[in-house]
Amino acid sequence: MMLCVVMLLGTTFAWFTDSVTNKDNYIEAGELKAEFGYRELMKSGLHDPYTPITKETAPLFSPEGFVWEPGRSFGYDFLVTNVGSLAFEYEVTLGHLTGDTELADVLDVYWIDDTRAEKLENAVRIGTVAEVVADAKAISQLKLAPDQNRQFSLVVKMQEGAENKYQNLTVGFDVVLKAKQAVWEKDGFDSNQYDKDAEYYDVFVSNTDELKNAIAEAGAGDVIALDPEMEVTETITINKPLTIDGNGATFNSSTGHSFMVTGSDVVIKDCAIRRQKVNGVNQHAIWINDNAKNVVIENNTLYGPIQATNVENVTIQNNTFELGWDVNGVTITGTTKNLTFANNNVNGFNAYGVRFADNGAGLSNIVLKNNTVASAA
Repeated sequence: MMLCVVMLLGTTFAWFTDSVTNKDNYIEAGELKAEFGYRELMKSGLHDPYTPITKETAPLFSPEGFVWEPGRSFGYDFLVTNVGSLAFEYEVTLGHLTGDTELADVLDVYWIDDTRAEKLENAVRIGTVAEVVADAKAISQLKLAPDQNRQFSLVVKMQEGAENKYQNLTVGFDVVLKAKQAVWEKDGFDSNQYDKDAEYYDVFVSNTDELKNAIAEAGAGDVIALDPEMEVTETITINKPLTIDGNGATFNSSTGHSFMVTGSDVVIKDCAIRRQKVNGVNQHAIWINDNAKNVVIENNTLYGPIQATNVENVTIQNNTFELGWDVNGVTITGTTKNLTFANNNVNGFNAYGVRFADNGAGLSNIVLKNNTVASAA
């Protein structure tokens, strides 16, 4: 036995080995791309091509020389085509009412599926323009694999009973195609459920001017998605109900707070939000004030503080704070009530992780739970 031990101690182990290398693997991301085409009812042949809708396309339901009157209708054949490499689910809606919106109460919307409309007797009435916009009703909705398409007709008709009070009124609206990833392709685990939670965006922006215009033109509840490569260097003010989905985009205002939230029913998520000093004064990553209600701040990385002043029903959750030495994580002031601060990681501050101004005077129902707080000291 002793001899065996000596032999082993003096021996170099050599395992049998082999190597097979599969080189030069490339991953090409799929493309989700929808094309939306149109042709005017009855003035185009059944097999005439569709004209793609672009940003330069004139408003379709404002044809030159067409005069709206009770009983008169106007519409188009539309074609939705999947010209990308990924399956998508789409919906066509109306949105963004402008002008004399009461006129939308006497404009009916009709839909004819997968064939061209030649008369309204077989058409499905979706509702008035006002109802379709208010309820976000889908006029057409379907799932399309690559190279598949779907045609339908959309007709707007002024009700025969429209009264004299609607004369000389003008209303505007958008025709909107939205597409999102569909539950279709399978992954390496033979599952097609990985994209089941995909959301519709109302608009996608790739620079600051587009973002500001999208906010200015947004309807209530719109979702604005950002290019993840964007960097916004101006203060963004949100004064209406909408969602900002940053997709990781960076906000770093050099003129003031990165976000000013003064509207209600606002969601800000998936952003990287920084802050700077302006004239020696610390600015906020997000300042929520002016009696804003029902605000959600979630899944962001914040390099500056949040302040909530005189607001109600605010949820700040699942965020990571990476702070400087001279700031608080969150400051809650004024008559704020019903604020929940939950599941956040607050790191690197040298003041307070959460600060109640004036020792909490005027605050009510402030809930702190499941947060991790670590100072820089």
